Amino acid sequence: SAACASWGTSSATSTSPTVAITSGTDSQLDAGDERTNLLEALYTLARHPVDTGYPLTHSETPAEWQAAFVDAIRSLAASPRLSDIDHGGVSLVRWLHHLCLGPLAPALARDVGRVRIVGDFVRNLDFPDRINQGQKGTCAVTSVESWLAAHHPAEYGRVVAGLARPEGRILLYNGEPMVRDEEQLVWTEMEGQRSPTSRLFQVAGMEYADPDTDYCNSADTHYEVHTDGLPVAAGTGLGISAFDRLLEGLTGEIWRILTDQDDKVTAALAALGLPTEGRLRLDRDAPTILTRALEAGDTAFVTLAARADESGDRRSGETLIALPHKVRVIQLDPTGRRVHFEDPYDPSEPWIPDVETVLHDHYGHCSMAWDDFFALMVELSFQPIHAVGLPVAPA
Repeated sequence: SAACASWGTSSATSTSPTVAITSGTDSQLDAGDERTNLLEALYTLARHPVDTGYPLTHSETPAEWQAAFVDAIRSLAASPRLSDIDHGGVSLVRWLHHLCLGPLAPALARDVGRVRIVGDFVRNLDFPDRINQGQKGTCAVTSVESWLAAHHPAEYGRVVAGLARPEGRILLYNGEPMVRDEEQLVWTEMEGQRSPTSRLFQVAGMEYADPDTDYCNSADTHYEVHTDGLPVAAGTGLGISAFDRLLEGLTGEIWRILTDQDDKVTAALAALGLPTEGRLRLDRDAPTILTRALEAGDTAFVTLAARADESGDRRSGETLIALPHKVRVIQLDPTGRRVHFEDPYDPSEPWIPDVETVLHDHYGHCSMAWDDFFALMVELSFQPIHAVGLPVAPA
């Protein structure tokens, strides 16, 4: 990354623990053998001490982290998710084999270690809600990461395994490469509760989503190249087109985006006396779309933005708080008039300071009053099937 000139490569050799595996090629091993060998490899790694050069998250001790790693292995072993396959037909078992035994990028081996990378990945699979953006502006990528871990674990494994290899690249559904964008994983307080495995995924996702700029994790900023060749800061976070590119690249599906601008266009057409039949509106149709998506077991991503002040400007400051923020909706409670969502930001304080947000656990499960949530919604990304037949014609 040209904008992060302080980053450099290293010739340091891997100090990862040796893992013993039954000999034999993939073709010689049946699914049961692969699964057994993988679990042996994971338990072997879990017995090695975790390197704490990159601090553990959520104030865990090394012993607590190792115990959680073992618990996650046991949970995964009993879960059918271990048999999930990616879009190319390769199993999660195979990608976990690659992470346990395959070559590891020197920076990851040196700065984090294989035990930590694999352990945090397995824990992410077992409990995707722990996936966190820290205090970086990567909410959009983090929301997609937690969804992949929960619903497409083999594809998540394929991406992470590819990024962790020395070459650090993997082809997405559309044939475009997603590339590791860091050669030195230096921890700072802004990493917060984000694991190094999630950092690996999120930084690469930020770089992929906006190909016209260069993302720098240390500055948490996208840079454009000025005409004189100097990098110019272009801001943090992802715009709507960049998020759409990310979603389609990681899922291979077409997503529809509805924004508050659609509401404004519809209102302008109506004011001119022009027809508006068949046009979706965020303020009217979002609850129905979300209900349909969740009932079908799908997901939807929402951008919330703080209300404007009396001057018309949104609240701003030196922190990310109150900037537009991407969350993943997980439950609607029309009876209790609340919306539940996964907030990927460190939950030390609510992202949107203007309304009350209830924190249900320290991993980011939040809820907000129904009216507040929909008043703050400015973007909704969803699969088009959930808007079929909308808007409903008036009775």
